[in-house]
Amino acid sequence: MGDLLTNLFSNLSLWNKNLEDIEKYMDDGGELTSIPILNLHSVIKKSSSDMLALILSKISSEQRQLLLDIDFWHKDSIDLKNCFFWIEAYSQVNDDRIKFEFASGSNFGLFLKSKFNIWTFDVEEPLYPEHDNFFVTDDNQLLFEFDETFNHLEECKHLIRVLYAELGVELAYAHLFKIISDSHSQMNEDEYRFKVGRLEDYGLVDYYKALEICAHFPSLTTINAHISKKKDNFTRSISNENVGNKHEHKREHKREEDEIENISIPTNWPINLYQDGGNFIQELDKLKCPKRNKFLQFDFVRLVNSIMVLNNSTHGNFSNSIMVTALGKETRFIINLGLEYLKNTIFVSRDSKDSKDSKDSKDSKKNINDYNFHFNFYNVIENEGIFKIYDFTDIYKYGTTLLKLNQQKIKNAIKNTPFEKEKDEYFLGTYLNNFLEDSFSLLSTSNLKISSLNEYDSWTREIELFIGLIPFIKSFHSAYKEIVSSGKVSGSFYLNYSLDNIDFEALIISSFANHLLNNDHTTPKMGLSTLEFRKFVSKFLLVDNKIMIESTDKELLAAIIDFKNKFGFVEVANFEKYLYSILEQQLSGMNFNEITDVDLAHVGGPIIFNFNLNINLNHDTHSTTELS
Repeated sequence: MGDLLTNLFSNLSLWNKNLEDIEKYMDDGGELTSIPILNLHSVIKKSSSDMLALILSKISSEQRQLLLDIDFWHKDSIDLKNCFFWIEAYSQVNDDRIKFEFASGSNFGLFLKSKFNIWTFDVEEPLYPEHDNFFVTDDNQLLFEFDETFNHLEECKHLIRVLYAELGVELAYAHLFKIISDSHSQMNEDEYRFKVGRLEDYGLVDYYKALEICAHFPSLTTINAHISKKKDNFTRSISNENVGNKHEHKREHKREEDEIENISIPTNWPINLYQDGGNFIQELDKLKCPKRNKFLQFDFVRLVNSIMVLNNSTHGNFSNSIMVTALGKETRFIINLGLEYLKNTIFVSRDSKDSKDSKDSKDSKKNINDYNFHFNFYNVIENEGIFKIYDFTDIYKYGTTLLKLNQQKIKNAIKNTPFEKEKDEYFLGTYLNNFLEDSFSLLSTSNLKISSLNEYDSWTREIELFIGLIPFIKSFHSAYKEIVSSGKVSGSFYLNYSLDNIDFEALIISSFANHLLNNDHTTPKMGLSTLEFRKFVSKFLLVDNKIMIESTDKELLAAIIDFKNKFGFVEVANFEKYLYSILEQQLSGMNFNEITDVDLAHVGGPIIFNFNLNINLNHDTHSTTELS
């Protein structure tokens, strides 16, 4: 299938030009009607009101309505800030027919209802407000009252005059009087419903529909139930066709065909599901039904738009091609993950059922039918592909659920700890802070690349490590803060750390170093002398100043395991990998044979005592036993 989102926005860069380029394009006779609507919207978001006025005259009525449906609203209410921009633009359009199209439309009527108090006016017995913030229509029949901060009065008066000029006094008055009579809430509800319907015809969505489309499942059990439900629905259709309910099957099939036939796919969408190849190409190539293919294209466009709406891309960031590309890559990763999970679940289920069926008798008619339907389902999957039954939205939800459930595990682990606050999150150390940042960043912009079950499992193991470490880190943090606040330690004690930047990594590496060196102090100490530091790094750094690897790291691994057992980290999954990783991050690449004791002030790793002070290492420094 290839990078669908890259294809979808392949023309975006063409329209991310400055206004002079767009104006030149129009002067050269370019047809703006050929531009995909969201790409056109991205141009408009960067234009001035007078430039928008020029663009409005170059696009179709259908495009103008869709742009209003996208930009005139925020969630389920009109966006007054954007409304002002559009009113400025429409008031500058030269074509009165286009002005009238807007002035007589429900969007402008809803705006008038939102910003003005509109009253009937009797010129023979006039009743004026007790302020000057009002105007009377030219026919002296309506009075418009507005607040003192309103600064788009002339534009609104101009559009109202256009309404009178095109409709005549009687019809214009009737049109405006209807706005007075209708309730604001009913007008808003009706127009919102119409707006949603118009957007859906083009695969576009509003905020709440986007929430519905992209909503993840609450658990893995729910994912599997959804997978099974779609499988059961499919096998039921096979049952209707194969065991005598052919008329019912035909009715269902005809209803599905009618629904797909009514879908409107804009011909100017720059999307080709089969272009450039990719993870989906084999599944899509199996699909033999053109109508199903058409539905999948519509489903994909709608999914992309939903993701963008929820990421606030349509309102403000859609013109940012970097953001669009990032969202595109992230969505591709999620769909790839969901597809692999779906296929794995389906075929594991098949193998399990095949094993069960081999033990059960197939003598009864029911068992024979069950076996046939089971066989037919997997036969269709293998011959016509996953997309014969499951669509992009399904697969995206499977993938995003896997991610959201893991993210929730992280949130639960850190909840009600000091590390929720930015002030104390440093104490987690670089490794875990990078892990947190990557886990909640866009997948395409972080160091995580989770587009397969193997990558997902690797991330899950990291989460298990994080969850296991948090109680220890919390305990270390509490004890360390208490020691610092009591004044038992001083920043002058330490060469390479201040009291404010000692973190869990520094403490755990210091503890491991003392363990590795078999220091015979009565109480383990919270650091090393410079001599001890050099002895420590010499034990596991190779000639090229890298951490020991392959066969040479057996001694180091054994020491880590012994340390883990002695200090209570036995239940922490993947602890060996964590300690090995932070040693590598903190100490690899440095030639400690050439670094002077003074320069050790700039290295990380274990805490080093200040050699300029005469410190009694047994008593004047705090122990890691108390910290743990």
